[in-house]
Amino acid sequence: MRKLFNFIKFIILVSLCAGILYGGYYCYNYSDKVLEIVNTFWVDHFDSYLIIDDNEKNNYNELLKSGEVKNRDYIDAEFYPYYALLNESQKEVYYDIIEGANEYKEFIIPSRKIKTEDVKDIYYAVMYDHPEIFWLDSKYSFDYYHDTNEVIKITLSYTSVISDIDHNREIFDEAINSIVDVAKTYELDYEKEKYVHDALINIITYDEAYKEDQSAFNAMINNKAVCAGYAKSFQIIMTKLGIPTYYITGDANGDHAWNLILLDDGFYNVDLTWDDQEDRIIYKYYNVNEEMITTDHTRRELSTKLVKAEGSKYINKYSTLGE
Repeated sequence: MRKLFNFIKFIILVSLCAGILYGGYYCYNYSDKVLEIVNTFWVDHFDSYLIIDDNEKNNYNELLKSGEVKNRDYIDAEFYPYYALLNESQKEVYYDIIEGANEYKEFIIPSRKIKTEDVKDIYYAVMYDHPEIFWLDSKYSFDYYHDTNEVIKITLSYTSVISDIDHNREIFDEAINSIVDVAKTYELDYEKEKYVHDALINIITYDEAYKEDQSAFNAMINNKAVCAGYAKSFQIIMTKLGIPTYYITGDANGDHAWNLILLDDGFYNVDLTWDDQEDRIIYKYYNVNEEMITTDHTRRELSTKLVKAEGSKYINKYSTLGE
């Protein structure tokens, strides 16, 4: 009897060891599948996500905000056109990124289900609509379930200004408002636009050294930038003046950025970078329509989905690209 009992214990012990070894092998080789199974079980039984990582054990319900509408300051498509291009799930994650960036979070957990192919459009919609979040870098990464392509985490990155962000936000706001305050003294939107266009060109110097950090901060504080710095600064100031102004990306003898602005009779293209000459300001790319600018500027990606420039009232007599 003792031999039989010992044999049974041996069989049980061997079975347990084999089970542990097999379980370890399966978890090691199919970790994504295991994580998905655990999370699915947790959602089904506790209505929240369990992310197996010490840095990610967040209650999903808190982040979900009960599915209710969040801060809708960004909903006005007239001022935030890239937001308007997104579907409802993408729009909620757009808010997640903004909230995360404003709180300087390392990562955010999407409050809606999105796929890997959604992340780029969402992230760049935030970047293009909100250049005032100048500490948010264009680099990002994300984690996802390999079987379903569902994104479970988006990791944000920040520029070097984050090291003293309170001070940098203060001096940036002061620099922006110094131009806004003067522009407000003009009556017409066209007059405000002209003042801002010239003021920015007078304080910014084009400098290829700033290709790695193309924020408005460099343009306004260091007074050096590439095209993105010009365009983002112009967008921020005109938006604060209540004049819809968009950030456009594309190609113009290489990667390039310029603006689209809405005046009383329609949209116009404005390219501050190409109006900035070493010894003077020119107006060849100031308030030009789509036909005029497409001779040497071509939109790309999300920017191709925005409205075309068809205004005519404010086309400047110098804005003839055939000169």
